[in-house]
Amino acid sequence: MSDPFIQNPELLLGTPKLTVAGYVERHGIAVPRRYASLEDAMGSGHGFIARSEHPLEYAGPSGLFSSFVVDPNNPDIFVVGMLRGVNSSSAEWLDSEWLPGRDKINLYSRYSGENPRQLIDGLSFSFWEHLGGCNKSIVADSAIEGRYHFFVTWNEAEMTRFGERKLVKGSFITYDNGQTFARDDPPNDEIMHGLLKDIRFYEQVRALFDPANCPLVEMQTFEGGNYFLQYHRGRDFSAASFSLTRGIEEGEFEAYFVRGCTPPEGRVVGTKLLYEAPKAIEVLDGLMYLYWPSEMLKEVYSRNVSVHFDQRTSNTPTHANKSALLNPPISIILESDFNLLHGSDSEAVWPGEPPDFINVRVISDGRRCLVKRMT
Repeated sequence: MSDPFIQNPELLLGTPKLTVAGYVERHGIAVPRRYASLEDAMGSGHGFIARSEHPLEYAGPSGLFSSFVVDPNNPDIFVVGMLRGVNSSSAEWLDSEWLPGRDKINLYSRYSGENPRQLIDGLSFSFWEHLGGCNKSIVADSAIEGRYHFFVTWNEAEMTRFGERKLVKGSFITYDNGQTFARDDPPNDEIMHGLLKDIRFYEQVRALFDPANCPLVEMQTFEGGNYFLQYHRGRDFSAASFSLTRGIEEGEFEAYFVRGCTPPEGRVVGTKLLYEAPKAIEVLDGLMYLYWPSEMLKEVYSRNVSVHFDQRTSNTPTHANKSALLNPPISIILESDFNLLHGSDSEAVWPGEPPDFINVRVISDGRRCLVKRMT
C-alpha cells in the first residue's frame, strides 16, 4: 500500500494528527476519543489534551508547538482563552508575543528560512480524551529487519501553564530480533513484557501507509490496550549489506548506539563540531554537538545532515531527540566524553582555538559502529 497522504497532502486537511487518527480508526485501530470542538471537550467533564496541529507535522518538523492538558472542572483561563483564539484564527493571539511556542517558531524560522508568521498561520488545535498510562513512540530500524527503537515514558507527566512536559521517567529501548537493550531509567516488567504486543500494533499501523517507510508511531498504553496518537514519516528501509566483526584499530572507538548503515569500507564524513549556536544554517555532511542544543536547533539540523552525532546524555524522549534518531540516514549516539575524538587535551592537540570542522570515518553495519577522526 502506498501512503495516501504523501500522494495527496491536501487530504490531511491541515490537521495531520486528527485526520490520520480518523483514517487508522476506520481500519480498526483503537484511538482515544476526539471532541468536535473546544466547547464539546469543556462540556465533557473529563480531562482532555489540546494537541497542536500543523500541516508540516506529518512529514516535516515535529514539536513546533505545545500541547496542553486541560481539566474542565478547574481550567486555566489563560490556556482556554488562547485555544479559543488560535482556533478562530484571531490575529490578536496569532500575533501575540504571549503565544506559547513562539520562541521555538522564531528559532526554527531563523535556521530554516521559513516565514514565522506563515508557520503560525497553520496552527490549530484538536481535542482528545486524556488517557493515563504509558506513552510510547516506536521507530522501525531503517537497516536491520526485526529491529525497533522505543522512546518510552511512564507515570503521569506534570504540565506547566505553558505546556512544558516534565517527564517523570523515560527510557530509550532497542528491541533487536528477540534481544532487548534498555537505556536510561530501566522500565518496569510490564513495559518490557509488552514490547512484542507494541510491535504488532506498530506494524498494523505501518501497513496502512507505505510499508517500505520506517515511521515514528506514537501510542498510549492504557489499562492493557494500545491507542494510536500520531504517525510521522521516517526513513525508507535500506538493508545493511555486511556484518562488522573485526576488532577496533588504533584511533577508533565504538559508538554507544547507531541506526543506519554504511558500505563495508565506511564513509569519511566532513563533520562540523558545534560548540555554540551558529548564526546561520549550513548544509552539512555530518554534525557533532559539543554543547546542549535547543529543541528546534536539533530539529532543523537533523534534517540537513547525512550523519548525526549525538550525546549519550541527551537521548531522552523529546521531539528533537526523536527527530535526531528518525531523520538522518545515519544516527549515532556517542559517549558523553567527546575527548575520544578531539584528544584528552584539546589545547595540546590544537594550539589556540580548536577547529570547528574535522573528517570522521564512520563504519556501520546497522548494529555496530566504529568511528575514527581522520584529520
